[in-house]
Amino acid sequence: MIFEHDSRVITLYYNKTYTTSEDKSYSMDFRPDISIECFDTVNELTKIYLLDAKYKLENLTRKIQGETVEVKTHTKNDIYKMHAYKDSIYNTIAAYILYPGDESTLFQKKSDTFEDVEAFNLVPGKVTDVNNLEKH
Repeated sequence: MIFEHDSRVITLYYNKTYTTSEDKSYSMDFRPDISIECFDTVNELTKIYLLDAKYKLENLTRKIQGETVEVKTHTKNDIYKMHAYKDSIYNTIAAYILYPGDESTLFQKKSDTFEDVEAFNLVPGKVTDVNNLEKH
């Protein structure tokens, strides 16, 4: 799917493979679920955002306002995978997990950029989930 605006192009891919043989990744081949590639006015790839659906959950116990609560969250392995995507696939500035958990988690290098790894909790039927995406 291709979007154009002000001589800039954004291309959306499903299951695009980034290979070492095509010089898209420097360490190994990767195939994220969704890739959003952004091109500048001279059609040069400037940045990539990656999204991956994950369904494994970890249960954590947290104290919230003095109460012990069970929270469903992403796995550490899923975060590691997003770091691998971000670090290995050229031009990737952010990698996001989409998962059916209870909370979103942001791992951000700098507070004023979207260069990060994040886990978005997206649960079908929950209106509040959209609020997490509005920050970006």
